[in-house]
Amino acid sequence: MNTVPPEGVTLSENKPYELRGADTYYESEGQFYELDSVKYTNCFNFGYIPRGGVALFDLNGKYKKMTFDACKYANYNDEVDSTISFVVDGILVDTIDLNSNTRIKNFSIDLDYGLQLKIVAEGHYNVLCNTIFWGE
Repeated sequence: MNTVPPEGVTLSENKPYELRGADTYYESEGQFYELDSVKYTNCFNFGYIPRGGVALFDLNGKYKKMTFDACKYANYNDEVDSTISFVVDGILVDTIDLNSNTRIKNFSIDLDYGLQLKIVAEGHYNVLCNTIFWGE
């Protein structure tokens, strides 16, 4: 099994194999997402997706957790609350709630060395940035 370096693996190095309803911004490709005049990399921007955007990852048993910063992009004056759910090997492990008052906040999701991760975003304009997958 491949080992994960101590500094973790970014979204640039562990890209989703399927992506629906989202744009991505990869550091390795010089892309960024700007929010409140700050540039973020390794991001998902789930746009207007009332039925849910999806990102699927092959984890291959290499990752203990995933960390990221998340917020609801509020420049649209959107009052609709949003949720982002994290499913590892078919089991819901966490759901985070975002609303128009949620500014950038750090999260950690336990991946427990699973084989597959499914991220499902429902609502409007959810942003996940600085995404890192960690081993030990």
